Amino acid sequence: SSSVLAQARARLPLWALNSLFKHTAALSDRTGHMPRWPHHRLLAIDGTPLALPNNVALREHFSTTRHQNGEAYFPQALAVWVSHIHTQTVIAEYLGTSREGDESVAPRLLPTVLRPGDLLLGDGHFGHYPTLHAVEAARAFYLVRAPGPLHVEKHILTRASPDDADVRLDLSAYIQRKHPALKFPEHMVVRALNYTIPSRDALNGTEQAYFLTNLPRAPYSHQWLSTLPTLRWNHETLNNDIK
Repeated sequence: SSSVLAQARARLPLWALNSLFKHTAALSDRTGHMPRWPHHRLLAIDGTPLALPNNVALREHFSTTRHQNGEAYFPQALAVWVSHIHTQTVIAEYLGTSREGDESVAPRLLPTVLRPGDLLLGDGHFGHYPTLHAVEAARAFYLVRAPGPLHVEKHILTRASPDDADVRLDLSAYIQRKHPALKFPEHMVVRALNYTIPSRDALNGTEQAYFLTNLPRAPYSHQWLSTLPTLRWNHETLNNDIK
């Protein structure tokens, strides 16, 4: 039956699975970098909620979800992971509760895995101030989709071209309250790049979207970085197997 694998896996001690995970992650780093990006380890971050069996232990540990009428009865977890794009291998993961969100988990997870020079790709859930600061603090780079609530046009300082501008992001009181243990700069200046990408709405075909990055314009021009949004989307569709 389909449950045989899960039953067999349950008989393995946790330390064996942890050792296998670390060994696989180490092997993925030995494959080298993608030819177009010889100086960067390309990584992607993603996350998904996990529906769990409805029992007392899981409800107490992971808590239950909220909806418009109050508390839902079933427990739910949050999985967030970082993958090596070249090999599609997960190299770091976090399993949290339903009360956590991608934007709150990422600033804690990324310092444990990022190295100087890494290039992190992500969707709009990871384009928030704390995540961007965590990447920069690790002396790494990012190209992530701008979050929906961020009105990029209102934050533009200067334009290098119609599709490449410098924007200023200011630290809000909300972020300070949500992350009291973290220290942030008062503002960050990043690049906002506009690209045409596949639309989630099949009727539209394509859409315009802003991406935030801290990669310098020389040598990383708007045209040179144009392959990354497609690469991130391809990786996200492959993540459907994990989800």
